[in-house]
Parts: sequence; C-alpha cells; structure tokens
Amino acid sequence: MSSVTTLPFFRLILIYISGLLLASYYLANRVITLMLLVGLIIVYLAVYIRSGTTTSAWLNLIGLLVVFFIGYSNLLLSIAKKTSLPKWIEDNQHLEGYSVCIEKVYHPLSCKALMTHIRNQTGWHNNHTYIQLYFSKQSSYKPQKGDRLLIAGTPVRRVSSDRVQQANHLISLPCIHRHFLKQVDQDFSVVNDQLFCRSGKWAASIRKWCSQTFQKQLKEQQSIALVSTLLWGDKEGLSLDLQKAYADTGTIHVLAISGLHVGMFYVLIHTVCRFIFSSISRFILPELSTCLWLWLYAWLCHFGPPILRATIMLTMARLGFLIGRGSNSYNGLLTSAFTLLLWNPCLLFNCGFQLSYLATLGILYLQPYIYRFIPLQNYWLQKIWTATTLSIAAQLGTFPLILYYFKQFPLYFIVANWLVVPAIFLILTLSLGLLVVSHLPIVNKLLGCTLEKLIFATNEWVCCVAKWPMSRLSLCLVNGHTVALLYIVLLLVCLFFQYKNLVYPIIITLCTAFYTVDQIQRIITEQKQCQMICYNNQSLSFTLKDGIETLSSDASPCTTSLLHHYAGGTIATWYKKIILTMHTIPVDWYAWRGTKLPIDYLLIEERLLDDLAILFKVLDIKTLVIYTTQVHALVYYPAIQKLGIEIIWLKPDEQKSLTWPKS
Repeated sequence: MSSVTTLPFFRLILIYISGLLLASYYLANRVITLMLLVGLIIVYLAVYIRSGTTTSAWLNLIGLLVVFFIGYSNLLLSIAKKTSLPKWIEDNQHLEGYSVCIEKVYHPLSCKALMTHIRNQTGWHNNHTYIQLYFSKQSSYKPQKGDRLLIAGTPVRRVSSDRVQQANHLISLPCIHRHFLKQVDQDFSVVNDQLFCRSGKWAASIRKWCSQTFQKQLKEQQSIALVSTLLWGDKEGLSLDLQKAYADTGTIHVLAISGLHVGMFYVLIHTVCRFIFSSISRFILPELSTCLWLWLYAWLCHFGPPILRATIMLTMARLGFLIGRGSNSYNGLLTSAFTLLLWNPCLLFNCGFQLSYLATLGILYLQPYIYRFIPLQNYWLQKIWTATTLSIAAQLGTFPLILYYFKQFPLYFIVANWLVVPAIFLILTLSLGLLVVSHLPIVNKLLGCTLEKLIFATNEWVCCVAKWPMSRLSLCLVNGHTVALLYIVLLLVCLFFQYKNLVYPIIITLCTAFYTVDQIQRIITEQKQCQMICYNNQSLSFTLKDGIETLSSDASPCTTSLLHHYAGGTIATWYKKIILTMHTIPVDWYAWRGTKLPIDYLLIEERLLDDLAILFKVLDIKTLVIYTTQVHALVYYPAIQKLGIEIIWLKPDEQKSLTWPKS
C-alpha cells in the first residue's frame, strides 16, 4: 500500500468524509455551523501569518478542522436546498404553470419528471423538484424520456409532510407532488428544448442523431437498445430478462457507463489521434486531443460520477506524463473523489458512486498481489490472467456492497467476463465505426450486420451462463453492520499478506466471533417476534412465521385450524392478529347494518378500492395491504390518506415483511 505521506489527498478526503458522515446522523443549525467555519478559517489565517510556515502542528490541526467543517456544512446546505424547493412550491399554491423534463417512463400513462422552472405572478423561477405525472387514456400523447412539457396549473401533494420529513434526502428525495393531465394543448404542451435548456441542446441533438443512425442501420431492437446502453447508459429499451441475465452473471457493470467504458473509449480515440498527428507531434497533440474527446464524452453522458472519476484520473495521468512528473493512481482516485464530493456531497450515499470507487480501489491495490500468485511466461496466458485478476479484484472490492444492495452475488463472473468484456470492446468499436461510415452504402450494411451478429452472440452467451446451476449466491440477511465487518476483515487479510503479522488473524477471529454473536442475537430476537411476509405474485399470497412454525396462505384447511378459506378469500388468526384477504365483496355487505368487524390486516386487490366505502362500513381496519397491478398505483391515494390508517402498496413481484411481538 502506498504510504499516506505520499498521498496528499488521503487525509483531506478522510476528514472531509468524516464531516459528511457526522452531518448525515446529526443535523446542527446551519447558521451556527457556518459561523464556526468562518471562525476556524480566520484562526487558520492568523496562525499562518504569525508562524510564517505551513509545517506547524497547530496549523495542520486547524486546517483539518476547517476541512471537516467544510464537509459538514456542505452536506447541511445540500439537504437544506433539497427540502426548501418543495416547501417553496407549498408556499406558492397558485402557480400559473411550470416546465418539466421527463426522466423516466414507467408505462404509457405515467412518468417521473424533473420540474426545471416554475411560473407565478412574478415570473419564471428556477426549480429542481421531481414530480409524478399521469396522463389520461384519451390523451394522444405518449411520454418519452427527454421530452420537455409546459404544464398549466398547480401540482398537488401526494406525500404527506411527515413522510417528507422522514425521507432520506441523502439518497433521493421522493416525488412529493403529482399532476393528472388530460389533453395536449389544453392542460400541457410539448415545447422546444431551446426555451428552457440551451446548455443541453447540443448534447441531446448529438445523442438523437446517433440513435437515428442506429435505427436505420440495425434491425433488431435489442441490438439498438444494447448499443444505446453501452454508449449513453440508457437501459430503458433493454428487456428486463436480458438485464437480469447480465446481473446474474456478474457482467451488469458493462451496462452502466463507468471507467471500463471510458478506458475503452480512451484506447480507441488515442489510437486514432496518434495516427492522425503522427507526422506533426508524437506526444502533445495526441494526448491533449484525446483528453478533449474524453471530456466531450463525459459531457454527452451527463457527467455521471463514474465517468467523471475515470476522466479526471486519466486526465491527471496524461498531463503528468506530458510535464514529465508521472502520476500516482491513488492520488488521481482521491482527487477525483474529493472534487465530486465537494461539488455534490450527497454522492457519498449513491450506490453507483460507492461501487465505482471501491471497484477501482480494489483494482489498484488487490490486483497486483493477485497477479503475482501465478507467474506465467506465455504472452497470451499473461493477458488472460491479467483480465481475470482485474475482474477478481473489482469483485472483491465491491463484494460486501453487492450483497447489501442486490442481495445476491454471481458465482460465474470470471467465466462470463472472459468473453463479455472483449466482446463489449468490439461492440463499442464497431458502433463508433458505424457512426463514421453511416453514409457509405455497402460498408455500413456490412458493418451493421457484423455488429448485430456480435451482439446476438454476446447476449446468447450471457443468457447461457445465467442458466447454469448455482449461478448466483443469494443472501438476504446483509445489513450495514455486516458490510462494515466484511470490509474490516478484507482490510485485515490484505494487511496480513503485506506485513505477515499474526495480530491480524487474531483480530479477524475476534471480528468473526462478534459477527456470530450478533447473528445469534438476531435469531433469538426473531424467534420472539411474529412475521407476516406478503408477496405479490398475481394473487393475495402471504406467509406467517413465528421463528419455529411457518404457515402459508395456500395451506390446506385440514392441516391447520388457524387458516380458513371462504368464497371471497382467506381468514387467518396468528398470535392475536386477524388477517383477512378479499378477492370479492360478499353481497350481504352492501346492506350491512351491524357493528364493524375488527381486522388487523386486510389484503385486497387494487380493483376493490372502488368499493372503499363498503369495506370500511363493515370492517374496522388497522393496516391495509394493497396488491397493485402497476408499478405506481396512486390513483386512490388521496381518498385512502383521509382514512388515517397504515397503507402498504405491494407492487408486482414485490414482497414486504410485517412484524409484531408474540406477547
């Protein structure tokens, strides 16, 4: 491992992240925090002027405190900005209109959009708030990603104030508002990008031209979708089955724009630039032009965190090469991380940011050690072993986070990446070549046919590996403490192999013992609780557990006295709780005159929400679980919200767990 003294950004990024983490758990008053920061800066300048040197111990300590409070204050201001914009809309109830940019389409009648501008009596104002849009079935407009709409009227709140306060603003702010739109040119209109987004006009035009070119040259829609995914990270056209196959084989990283794509793009552009400028300049012009193209590509990809990380690192490395000072990969990695977190501190809690930097850190530190395990003399075997060790190092660096976020880990990632990564490089090369020769009649047909065959072969290989037995390891019990413990063990193993000190295995043993005790306590706690797992598999399914016994909703009535089936659904009693599922409403309920029947959990299909009045006339419901057929079923939300009970929306193929104590 590189010495800390050779990494000037190591202490800065460590102290800065400490400030961000403290702000994520404890939010202090912004004014007091900023005043304290200004005071520390004044003290730092005073000590510097008095001592006349930067090597003073007190000066270094005060400087680190300044960096700490910069991180703390930066996150406070970022959270305040996110929460103030929705409040600003609440304070301006009568809006004349607003403009949005559609970012994600859920289905032809619903989408998520970003409110970019708001108009009230005083004129237009900048804004940055997400909104849920719903379109009428009679509307001729079908939302598409990237469309910009000018909408008349005021959006309505769909999330209560309590839920807004409880939302995790560090990860993402929920769509607090919604708007139902009926007719084009009456409630809304599609506007030109030039009105509201001059800065993104050229990037959108270039991406649109590339998309139209691929539409003309390629026939298969999945081929077009894969090329768009590899170039811009747009996975909306890619089938869900294919995305799942890439995830199950550990090759999903090729579908997200990251350092791998930037590295491939760098190799291609640098080769072309060296050929073009070979007679003029051997080093300076090729390097500078390549860096310029890299930043152009980052601009086209909306400056995503993984792309910025790789672009900053490559730019620093090549500029260091040109001025003859070389470069340190760790410094480049830490500099890019510090720059991005200074620009947007909430990126620290972004899944893509974490996976990108930990994968790169794993490659920089672990790959050389893994590569030296098996010394090889053959040139081609060395190349294969290098690619293998890169894949292993990246997976080891992200292994705990993969288990935490995705609850599974691919077991055949080495075999799958052997062919997928080279194939992706060829696909990117042919895709860029197809854009260049798109006006040559014969060459473009030949290149397009070759590209489609290569994409088909790559997808078939991925789907084939995904079908192998035991293709993935599924773990659902990984929490934040487990992730931290796994990274501590990984660090201790690395230190043991580097320093050969027996104290590290002892610490690993203690960590393992601590984890074992924690898991035993968790199991004991679970045995003291009852659990109901509801899962939406096109039916009102649930499973009851008490740590020892398990009861499924499709169990036969003759095997248990706790579960009874009737014509309209199922009723179950489980540790003083009554669970009722309903497919249809009994006829005699419409003329009900008796007292309400107490029900702890009512599980219904979405279509029964039309008869809410009947349900609540007969039943005294504490928790309502709604099995929806759409990803976002919020049509009935305002009516249900007034009932004052707990509402749980269960999307297709989703499951949720409800617990309560046995006693």
